[in-house]
Amino acid sequence: MDCTVRALSKDSAELRLPNTLSVPRAFELVVKPHNKTYACEVVWRSATDMGVIFAREGR
Repeated sequence: MDCTVRALSKDSAELRLPNTLSVPRAFELVVKPHNKTYACEVVWRSATDMGVIFAREGR
């Protein structure tokens, strides 16, 4: 599922999607321009935005 990374830090990100309700509580986020994958856990969500924390540093 494609999304827009609105903010990215060392341990978290804010994402925008058409609909966050179908996104599971834990998932992997692939940031293509940085060639990194992050194991994420959702900490908050609205209908179209969500905040996630990274379970471990990107690889």
